[in-house]
Amino acid sequence: MEDLVNDVLNAGLDVPNSPTAAAAAPPHAHSAALDSCLRILVQLTHDDDIVDTMVQDPSVLGRLSAWLTYPENVLSGPGVDLAVCAALCLGNMARNDANSTLLVQQHRFARHVAHLLEAVKNAKVSMAALSALRHFAMPMENKAVLGQLAVTETVMPSMLSPIPDVSLTAIVIHRQLASEERNMRTIIMSKHQKMNQTALEVALAAILKHSEQNAIKCEVGRLVGVLAKTAARSGAKDMLDALATTAMSPLWHILQLPYAVVWNEAIVALTLLLTQSPKASEVAVPVTFAADVSGVFAASNSLEFRCNAAQLLVIIQSLHPEWKGKFEEVRTKALNELKSSPADTTPEDPERREIAAKYVGLLTHVE
Repeated sequence: MEDLVNDVLNAGLDVPNSPTAAAAAPPHAHSAALDSCLRILVQLTHDDDIVDTMVQDPSVLGRLSAWLTYPENVLSGPGVDLAVCAALCLGNMARNDANSTLLVQQHRFARHVAHLLEAVKNAKVSMAALSALRHFAMPMENKAVLGQLAVTETVMPSMLSPIPDVSLTAIVIHRQLASEERNMRTIIMSKHQKMNQTALEVALAAILKHSEQNAIKCEVGRLVGVLAKTAARSGAKDMLDALATTAMSPLWHILQLPYAVVWNEAIVALTLLLTQSPKASEVAVPVTFAADVSGVFAASNSLEFRCNAAQLLVIIQSLHPEWKGKFEEVRTKALNELKSSPADTTPEDPERREIAAKYVGLLTHVE
């Protein structure tokens, strides 16, 4: 395989008198053979047992590192498929948190992958590099390291890619990094040197750019939710204020999307911002909110989730008295759904009985 790599690179760069120049097969034949080898290599990294061996093999890691660190003229030309292969392999190898931490902190692959993303403007390269960075960003141990490498700034332009999958993956990476305090502040406050915008501003712009993509709307809302939770946990009132005044709309929009699994993330984030931000009273509630939130109270959603939603309604009414009387239909539906679920009205578990009692108590204050 190494001979194939050399043949393709030498042919692509038109290197005279290369050791393989006299090879009988034309360059395109070598390229096709190499492409097949690279595909097989990527497929191998889907096997956990093989990956466990690869992450401990210096020769494998050294080769992947070499493919990512070719000069830019090679990366932009004949070496691009090698770099894509390396990034895809690393992404698969990093699916395990322990391996991801090892690849980032001991072998420093995040630096190489981020450089690849920045150096080569190619959709295939972008998707492969972002995929690797997404897996690198999962373990908590890696988040601060990636922040120090300015990965958020490197990834930020990709949020505005015309390709929805590229944009979505870039937003996911920001969400993953946002649970670390310094990254949270960077995403909300630090402007990109060339774009002159913060990552949060760019994420909001991505919603407009991909207005038909519900997945992107949802992921930006989830990003804002994680930022709110991190700011609340850190006691960062200034960050909560910034979110409350500029980034509430993606959270409200999540409740309009057909993704019940993430509704609770929006409910919790909205509750945090409306209770902990000094500017909460200035937050405007969408006129469609009562209709949007109605589906949250279906018996198919967990009792804890519905209890969180009821608490949000009470908070909104206390902040905005004009909303009193607008949740009557929602309350009626919530009570009817509760009656239709005996497991919720008379739960055997003492903890669930306590939640059920709290839920009913909150609903009595909803108007």
